[in-house]
Amino acid sequence: VLINDNGKGIPDHVFPQLMIENSSFGKSNGNGIGLFHAKKTIEKYQGTIQIDSQIGVGTTVEISLPRCE
Repeated sequence: VLINDNGKGIPDHVFPQLMIENSSFGKSNGNGIGLFHAKKTIEKYQGTIQIDSQIGVGTTVEISLPRCE
């Protein structure tokens, strides 16, 4: 699954803290649980999540999950 946007992008200094519980950026009332729980759930099913972003260009989120038989 690929999710793309053409938003402002994610600054490089934020990337090390993405998907860490209680880390929130740019939201005054953010809890920092959205990406953390997404990663936790995806990995529970042996999947991966990868985020690539460029300032002023946008962000791409790739979610890969194994096929079921």
